[in-house]
Amino acid sequence: MSDLQAIATSYERLDGFLGDLRDGHDSAGETGERDRVAREQELNDQAWFVLAWGQLETDIDSACRDAIRHAQLHEDWRYRCAWSLYNPDDRRLSGLSFENRLTLVLEKGSGEWRRTMQLYNVRNQIAHGTLLSEVRYSDQPARSCRCSHPPTPPGSGRRHRKQTQWRRG
Repeated sequence: MSDLQAIATSYERLDGFLGDLRDGHDSAGETGERDRVAREQELNDQAWFVLAWGQLETDIDSACRDAIRHAQLHEDWRYRCAWSLYNPDDRRLSGLSFENRLTLVLEKGSGEWRRTMQLYNVRNQIAHGTLLSEVRYSDQPARSCRCSHPPTPPGSGRRHRKQTQWRRG
């Protein structure tokens, strides 16, 4: 998530400016202007949320590609042949849904997996036109999931996160 810190810094600066502006209108008794700026903050939160989501999704896709490539190198053909269905170089990862891509890098049903899927649903609502007033950038997706390194491939009996090296199963 190479740009996440820059995104967070920029968001905080803009959100602080809008917050000060809203508070100024509130102090001056300008409720209409206060409400207009508050709505701008909601839109700003959602825009930054989707931007941060893109950083997370890129990392998940990268970890998924690594998992596919690793599994395709497995010495046992019976294991390897199932993974040959997926092309890690395909921009859309051979049509794998987000849920399936996430399941390749996080244990399905784990707390991180569930939280990431909740945030994915929020991302979809925002991206497809449902603007949610309860979304805050502070819910940024990158804080819920750490996919900087892929886990050990399925079937090996070992699942590790964060700076884990691949091991042959």
